[in-house]
Amino acid sequence: MYKVVIADDNNLIREALKKTIPWSRLDCVVAAEAEDGIEEKEAILKYRPDIILTDIKMPGMDGLEVTEYLKNRKIETKVILITGYNDFQYAQKAVKLGVFDLVLKPIQDGELIKILERAIGEIKKEKKLRIFQEQLVEENIHYKERIEDADRVMRVQALKDLAQGHRAEGQRYEDILGCADKRCIYVAGRLRTLDEECGKKALERIVEVINRRSWECICIEQRSGREIELLFLPDKQDSASMIDIRMKNRLRELAGIVEKECGTSVCFSVSSLSEGLGNLKEMRDQALDILEENFFSAREQVLFCRYYNTAAAGEGDAAFKDIENFHRIIAHGESEDIDREVEKLLEKLEQITCGNEFRIKCFLSEICITMYRKYYLGRLPGNERKKNINDILSEINKLEDMGQTRKYLLELARRLQRTSREEKEYENPIAGEAVVYIRERYSDTELSLTSAAEALNVNSSYLSRLLKKETGMNFIDILTSVRLEKAKQLLEDGSKATVVGGMVGYKDYSYFYQVFKKVEGVSPTEYKKKAR
Repeated sequence: MYKVVIADDNNLIREALKKTIPWSRLDCVVAAEAEDGIEEKEAILKYRPDIILTDIKMPGMDGLEVTEYLKNRKIETKVILITGYNDFQYAQKAVKLGVFDLVLKPIQDGELIKILERAIGEIKKEKKLRIFQEQLVEENIHYKERIEDADRVMRVQALKDLAQGHRAEGQRYEDILGCADKRCIYVAGRLRTLDEECGKKALERIVEVINRRSWECICIEQRSGREIELLFLPDKQDSASMIDIRMKNRLRELAGIVEKECGTSVCFSVSSLSEGLGNLKEMRDQALDILEENFFSAREQVLFCRYYNTAAAGEGDAAFKDIENFHRIIAHGESEDIDREVEKLLEKLEQITCGNEFRIKCFLSEICITMYRKYYLGRLPGNERKKNINDILSEINKLEDMGQTRKYLLELARRLQRTSREEKEYENPIAGEAVVYIRERYSDTELSLTSAAEALNVNSSYLSRLLKKETGMNFIDILTSVRLEKAKQLLEDGSKATVVGGMVGYKDYSYFYQVFKKVEGVSPTEYKKKAR
């Protein structure tokens, strides 16, 4: 409904107007009434009425002053002035101020109703016009955005064609792109994650930050939820050293945001600076080659082309065929020897492969599988061998950088060293193999004396007697000891007591609880609290 404010210093007139005009039929409601100009002003600010019915002469502020106030504040409302025969000079001023109409005293209801109907009709027309204008503006904005989007897509596609060497003969890309006189730097980025959802989020965040910062930068392509290609257009007035500083700061800022908000890291490679787009393909190839060759081993977040090379691997591949020295360290050395040998091995690996991820992982797979075969897999049935080799290949494929590679190789070497030593502790090697088998498969809820005996190709009764003789414990005691040892490690690391049982091979938590408390003297939860 349309809101109306009635203002007159005569109470009888106000009451008459409220009662004699059919406000509901006119789709109006009297929102407020005022007996002077001050009250009227307050009612206007509070209710923002569509129509004001006001006396031309009132104490405080007269009707004309109120009308002038509305005009100055740009408050859109229809003002109908109530005036007497002697107020002609006021009427002239009212017209200049844009008053909708005047009503002469004494007020005739029929005349006022007609004026109100006209005022309501005008309000409806203005509302329709306003809606139409808003729709028109919105459509224009949408149309403009579509044109801008189409232009942006065309520019990016043109740049992509140039960068990939698909330049159409006779086509002046500089004119299309509007950057014939711009200097360019090509940047390739790759995330250190295999999680596709995390990667998409990180790449979207990179583009969002670039757009928000209003950097002169175009996102050329995003691939596989892990890789991104950018074209930076540095200011022509900046020196080469200033451009380097800005590029490093901006890319490090992006890397910091990705690490903080998305939980992963990113490595960027930066091409040399170029005048115009003539050698865009060479710039892209340069950035991609630097990233491909150095990504896996790089410790820096930003790789500038002049500091890195893409030389092919030398004649050193055969050096990794012979890893007998590493085998001797595993068999006879101490933990410190293994740490030192792993560092030497990885350093040589980086030199031979020039940091290439694919070649590093190939060599690493060969080294790890050779070690596993030598120290462990030969004792297992064929299906178990295949499973463990596949596990190694899968684990290596998931490594994201040299830090993870170093950790993986160290853990594998120490585990194999422990296996080798445990076997030597026993007079009968089968007992050592059985203990190793238990340590490797303690989390299997189906692990039993029978399954272990079958894996080792011996009789279960014989294995039971052998373990008792060599270790002083039966199979269940050894398995329980290993499982509780692992359970305590998990509890100390912060794992929930209710899930640890399942992680170490117990199907039922209540049984795990009973065994743990019987052996350790406290419940898993109590142990976790004390460990803190």
